[in-house]
Amino acid sequence: MRVYVAGKFEDKEAVYEAYRKLTALGHSVSYDWTTHKNIKPYDENKEIARQYARNEMQEFFLVMRLYTSPLQRDTHFSWS
Repeated sequence: MRVYVAGKFEDKEAVYEAYRKLTALGHSVSYDWTTHKNIKPYDENKEIARQYARNEMQEFFLVMRLYTSPLQRDTHFSWS
């Protein structure tokens, strides 16, 4: 399964550990944001903040498909 793991930048070590465990189970990580540098304050790093946001949203929406089951009225998340 291809997954995207979200988390706070301050928790990137824990997120990286989740990546490690998921890949050990045979899953693949769609986008590794833990390699990003700290760009706070954002107003001083606007362009790189935009690029990070674009990259993450692009990968997130590639991984997640939102669909409605024809048998249920609920919304589900499907991970590819």
